[in-house]
Amino acid sequence: MSFDLENFENCSRQNGVRYWYAHEFMLELGYGTWQSFLSVINKAQASCARLEMDTFGEFIPATYADENGYEQRTVKLTRFACLLVTMHADARKPEVAAAKVALATVANQLIATRLSQNDLGRLET
Repeated sequence: MSFDLENFENCSRQNGVRYWYAHEFMLELGYGTWQSFLSVINKAQASCARLEMDTFGEFIPATYADENGYEQRTVKLTRFACLLVTMHADARKPEVAAAKVALATVANQLIATRLSQNDLGRLET
């Protein structure tokens, strides 16, 4: 299975903000266990914090019902969070390598937009 940008876009959800469930995104990146993927999320959150961005606005704690109907703790990832997660994921995985290429087309624009929004917030404060 290779990362597909169109499928990625189609898997998003909207509730005031566009997001992707981390449990679903991990499968797109070729991760099989939540524990291994959670370490990638933690690294991505640390990068977000180093950029002085609202980590909880990009990585939103959530729950969802899995395929068996059980409530699972997960994280809602914004598009920027998905980009950060992909940057910290294992590039030896073919899905991750493909995701890095696919998301690179929007990365510079997304990063510039997020940083300028953050600067605007600091100016307003």
